[in-house]
This record gives sequence, structure tokens and C-alpha cells, in this order.
Amino acid sequence: MIFDDKSDMTLVITSCGRFELLKATLLSFDKYNSYPIKKVIITEDSGNTDVHKVIPESWKPYTDVIVNKKNLGQIKSIDLAYSKIDTDYIFHCEDDWEFYRSNFIEDSITLLLHDPKLLQVWLRDYYDDIKKHYSFIGKDEQKEFENISYSVINSSHSMMRGFSFNPGVKRLSDYKLIKKYNIGKSADLTEGVLSIAYSMYGMYVVILNKSAVKHLGWDNHIPTDSEKFKKSKKIKYTTLGFLFGFLVSMILSFLIFK
Repeated sequence: MIFDDKSDMTLVITSCGRFELLKATLLSFDKYNSYPIKKVIITEDSGNTDVHKVIPESWKPYTDVIVNKKNLGQIKSIDLAYSKIDTDYIFHCEDDWEFYRSNFIEDSITLLLHDPKLLQVWLRDYYDDIKKHYSFIGKDEQKEFENISYSVINSSHSMMRGFSFNPGVKRLSDYKLIKKYNIGKSADLTEGVLSIAYSMYGMYVVILNKSAVKHLGWDNHIPTDSEKFKKSKKIKYTTLGFLFGFLVSMILSFLIFK
């Protein structure tokens, strides 16, 4: 990978203890990214300093690792990382992605420069990924600009209109338009709220027809706050149901064998 102090791009990666996945993400980005990077900011929310062990040696002089002593959560970690950025662009990434082609940043910036109302350029594959996992996401007719083929994303979901923390280029100015991402909600709800906020500015999202990245973390997912709540609620009511059933059976046994 090329590092350049004059670059207009900062790479930000959020991580939380999944170091094998993080290592795969870093190695694939190192292999396929062809755009110069000024600096890298990695936020480690697990408090585990072993994160330093998976960073490529050639990256270390240009990398700022923030190990949160106390778990902040993804959104607060992002705000913290973004507060340290002095470049026009951010390549935002999480710790569980694998890149498989070059020029994905160049393609993204070309489209972002073409239209100031373009918020994000999605890099995931539409048919093999998005369509299978997010049935409410569709895409409009294919378009082309400077030999880059893409489609505008549409959504039947009331909140999810395209803003995403998945890998992709963001303008620092678009972030400052919102001021900060943390609104006291879980990551999934935050994406929805920010989607609506940006859509009110007339901003939209596109997806490249030549994808560049795939998700690695399906089987090693860090639950969101809402998922944790649903799980704890399910455990609570399952436990109460078991205790109630046990109590009823004891009462019936007492009445029958009295």
C-alpha cells in the first residue's frame, strides 16, 4: 500500500476483539488498495492491546491505534476517530471485510466528485450479497460515468435509505454536516436515522456494478444494542416460562398425590 503525507484520504477501521478477521481485512486492503493513504486510525473497543500484533509492519509508522480502556460502542468510537481526521476524505471500514479488486477508491471518488449530492458509493456485490440479505434494497437502471458502471440504490424500508458503516469513501464535509454520528441509539438504528437526515439534504447512494468487497463476519457477529436487548428479553421470558411450567407441574403433582 502507498502512504503519502500529501494524500487527501484517511483510513478508519473500527475493531472489537476479532483479530483474525481484522488481520484478513488489513491484508486484503493492503494488497488491493491502490490509492495513497495519509494515515490510518484503528479504534479497538475491546480494550485488548493485542490489536497491535495484527497491524502490518509497513503500516505502523502511519497508524494511530486507539484502544478504548472502557467499551464505548461503535458509534462513539467512530466519532472519536473522526475527530482526529484532517483529510478531505475518509475510507471507512470495519474489522470483517475482504477486498478483492483494486481501484475501488478511485472509482468512488470519481463518482463523488461528479455529484456533490452523492453520499456514498457501495462496494458490496448486489446480486450475491445485498439482494440475498436485504430484500428491501433495490437498484434503479444502470448508469455509467467515465467507464464506471453503477446503479442508484432504492429502498422500501421506511428508515434504511442507504447510509451505511460498511466499507466506503465518505467526505469529511458530509460528516461535519451532521456534526456527529452518536445520537444515543444502537448502530443499526443510527444508520436509519442518519439515512433519513441525509436524504432530507437531497443526498443519495449508489452501488458499483463491479463490486470490490465481501463480508467475512457473518458467523462472528458482534451484536448491536437492540440485538442484545432482544436476546436478553428472550432469555428472560424463556426462564419465566420454564419456572411457571415447573411451578404448575409441582402444584398439580401435589394435588394429585395428596
